[in-house]
Formats: sequence, C-alpha cells, structure tokens
Amino acid sequence: MRRLLELPDGVLVLPSHYGGSVCGRSLSGNPFSTIGFERGHNRALATADVEAFVRELLVDVPPPPADQAAIVTANRAGIATARA
Repeated sequence: MRRLLELPDGVLVLPSHYGGSVCGRSLSGNPFSTIGFERGHNRALATADVEAFVRELLVDVPPPPADQAAIVTANRAGIATARA
C-alpha cells in the first residue's frame, strides 16, 4: 500500500470489484477512482500501521457467496462465466 500511496493523486485506479459486488463492503458504485480520492476518502488508508490496516479490512466482512468455491475454481481455470 505504501508504494501505491506514493503515486501522484491523479493516477487512475481501476478496481476489480465495486459497489454491488459480493466481494466487499462499503464499496463505491464507481468502476474507477484515483489515488488522490482514495487517499482522502478511504478510511482503511487512514493509518500507516499495518496491524490497524488489517483490523480495518476485517471489520464487517460480508459472508462469501454460496457458490464461492465454483467461482474460485472458474477464476483459476480462466473460465469466463455469464451471470444474470
């Protein structure tokens, strides 16, 4: 994270998951961001302490989707799936 936060504020961030995803909580619905926006608004980045950062990430983690094992297997195999 330190290396990322050394980047200029205008650097575009293209996350793999955003609002509506089952993979996180308090995610923005925006499919992109910037280092500067995240630096100013992402509460997980408010601390430089590694242990506090990890604790912040583990608060209110949603349960995994029921088909998580199949999703992981498909991702590892490089299988594209369509979901409605």
